[in-house]
Amino acid sequence: MAAAMAASSFSSGPGSVLGRSRRRFRGCLLGALLGDCLGGRYEALPSVDGPELLRFVRGLGRPQRKPRSPEGRDAARAEEGEKKNEEEPEILSYSDDTAMTHCVVKSLMAKRDFDEVDMAKRFAEEYKRDPGRDYGAGVITVFKKLLSPKCSDVFEPARQRFNGKGSYGNGGAMRVAGIPLAYSNVQDVKKFAKLSAQLTHSNSLGYNGAILQALAVHYALQGDLNRDQFLEHLIGHMEDVEADEKSVADAQMEWHCSSPVCPYGHLFIPALHGASSRDPGRIQQPAADHYLLHLSGWGHGHDRNHGGGHCGCILWGRAGAPELEAQL
Repeated sequence: MAAAMAASSFSSGPGSVLGRSRRRFRGCLLGALLGDCLGGRYEALPSVDGPELLRFVRGLGRPQRKPRSPEGRDAARAEEGEKKNEEEPEILSYSDDTAMTHCVVKSLMAKRDFDEVDMAKRFAEEYKRDPGRDYGAGVITVFKKLLSPKCSDVFEPARQRFNGKGSYGNGGAMRVAGIPLAYSNVQDVKKFAKLSAQLTHSNSLGYNGAILQALAVHYALQGDLNRDQFLEHLIGHMEDVEADEKSVADAQMEWHCSSPVCPYGHLFIPALHGASSRDPGRIQQPAADHYLLHLSGWGHGHDRNHGGGHCGCILWGRAGAPELEAQL
């Protein structure tokens, strides 16, 4: 799938560019999947330390103990009195992040362009087919309305959320990686990232977050920018994106967030700090804690599967699939 999208987006370029693009496209999608699955494994824990995370990643495919919440540790000790804690291979599950990312990619490939009706239908039908992927209650309501034969405007169910204010969550950003894979023009990336997010998140904070994530993937795929250039591009675009009247008004409203970690902008700095230009996919430890933890907010109890997916598609979109596979 990633190779097909690379060929479509870079069909006019030289073979070396196409080959590099395929590696990065695969890295982007595999990184998003790995981040989602890995983050979900630690979702219930208040904190995760770097060494434990690295031990788990390096031991994938081998029997390992599952992480336990503080409440579950006492019960675990009691169980060990009766029998030893058995280790068995662990299967990591993907969430709605990956399910909907897959829908975005399949829609773009099937229609060869952005088609909001087809994409919305795929979202809703994917939920109906496999609802046990940790979907939020609000977006489930949107999907049910999209499945109704009375739905004539696929954007309307999202606009009705929260008494017309729309959702400002990160659901649009968590699935947006397919947009910069399909479109190489930055204006198209911004346009279609916004539209894809508005199918479920009509508040500007929600769809602008998707634009930012899509832009980050777009520039990561190019692979030839240093950290400062990367951030300058993102800041420049987002200053323009957030200058419209609705974005300004939404930003001035009182919002409540349970996490001390900024859900978007602060995630990219440590990622590129930790990914050197010589070996961009190498797992390093540039500071006291591992940058992957900062990137996804795991050290602060953030929404780890979302953060992990955001991290993975950027970092390994830049590095490419071979570097990702070498680490596993």
